[in-house]
Amino acid sequence: MDGSIQAGYGARPGTSPATLRGEGLVFDGFGWSKAGQPRNREARTQTPLELSYNARCVYVGNLPPLEILDNEALKQFFQRAMTERGWHDTSKEVSPSSPMVIGVYRDTSGKWAFLEFRTVAEATSCMNLTGIMMGSTSLVVNRTKDYTPISDELYPQLQAAGVIGNTAVAPNGATVITEDRPGVAIVPGVHQSMAAGGGPSIAGVPQKLMDISRRVRKVFIGNIPRDAPEMTPEYMLAFFTEAMTAANLLDPDRSGPMIIWAFIEQRTKGFGFI
Repeated sequence: MDGSIQAGYGARPGTSPATLRGEGLVFDGFGWSKAGQPRNREARTQTPLELSYNARCVYVGNLPPLEILDNEALKQFFQRAMTERGWHDTSKEVSPSSPMVIGVYRDTSGKWAFLEFRTVAEATSCMNLTGIMMGSTSLVVNRTKDYTPISDELYPQLQAAGVIGNTAVAPNGATVITEDRPGVAIVPGVHQSMAAGGGPSIAGVPQKLMDISRRVRKVFIGNIPRDAPEMTPEYMLAFFTEAMTAANLLDPDRSGPMIIWAFIEQRTKGFGFI
């Protein structure tokens, strides 16, 4: 930028910001106008890719250093892993001219990145890759913090535009957790949402409410022995259900030299604050 402002919304070509502010004009992120003066501006229609962006993005953490894994290598790693498992949209070609991952946004620290997939279904399918090993490193795959599932109102439009997609583990973008996903238990009474990009939900509870409240229904569980083979997700679910029922939530005698951690997702917000 050379400091000049393009014409539009009260700005004159080549006029500096200081001059415009001196004339009482303010910049709102879109253009310059008189303070307090309403503007009639046609709202720009968002594209299907923009509308579905948060549902097509995936967080990948615990990445190796950039010197070992650059963005292109990261992209190829996930495309290969998805294709080998048959989790890609078979109606779409996977090639340099038609990539499954259309964007890689790496954090400046290099420790994590966002992957933008071409379809919601492929992004949802990628959730099953959490824990995948890259050399000696176990990668973390999760939804982004601003993840938003596709609404029922937008679904037909985005499906027609081809951004919903379809895979073996996420038919028409719906969430299906596969049995070979490491560390995931299929919990009785909890079904997988059929909303595109949605997460596990409780029967009778609107998916949108489940997604909005998911963070406040999660609690951190630490000091779990790494060398305890019985600590499966199924065992932990039964253990904490029984412990919470008995109001005995802490074992003071539990200790161990090495620890790992896990998240238990509660059914309601109230349980999460116990």
